[in-house]
Amino acid sequence: MSAQQSAKLLPALFENIDPEHRFEVLNIGPALPETVAFFSDYRCKLHFVDPFSALPLVADPEGDVSLAQRVDKAMEGLAADARIDLCLFWDLFNYLQPEALRLIDERLRPFLAPGCHGHGFSVHNTRAPQQDVTFSIERPDALRLRPRPGRLAGYAPLAQSKLKETLQGFDIRRTVLLADSRLEMLLAAR
Repeated sequence: MSAQQSAKLLPALFENIDPEHRFEVLNIGPALPETVAFFSDYRCKLHFVDPFSALPLVADPEGDVSLAQRVDKAMEGLAADARIDLCLFWDLFNYLQPEALRLIDERLRPFLAPGCHGHGFSVHNTRAPQQDVTFSIERPDALRLRPRPGRLAGYAPLAQSKLKETLQGFDIRRTVLLADSRLEMLLAAR
């Protein structure tokens, strides 16, 4: 059963987008119909990568596959010539250890267009319960949340201060505290 959720900061993500000019969006998660339909009204290119399917992003305990190799595999699908203007992180930050987050951040930096903005969710309290949902955009101020078929591995939310310290490619510009102790965040590329 899906549910709708209001988005307080998502409209600000589109303030600097000129609908007459082509732009590129990175959706970190599965391609869902509402998001595809929403962006079909714009002149844009959508890129989808789904590191959620590779969770937990940790090194192979036997040393056969490094964390960097796991992150590279999880980020497959991002075109080599991508110039990302908008990045939808959804709740990815809640599932990455600092080392994996640093690697994803590092992999994204060369693809970020000047003025790139991002949007995502974190937690206000690191003891907040895990919410296994997927996100899609219905309108600039409304999201569609669907339960995931199974529980995601690796839930380890970072405190906002640790998240700020770990992200090198983005600054957290604004946050809004939601009723369920989550934070909606607006980010800007450095």
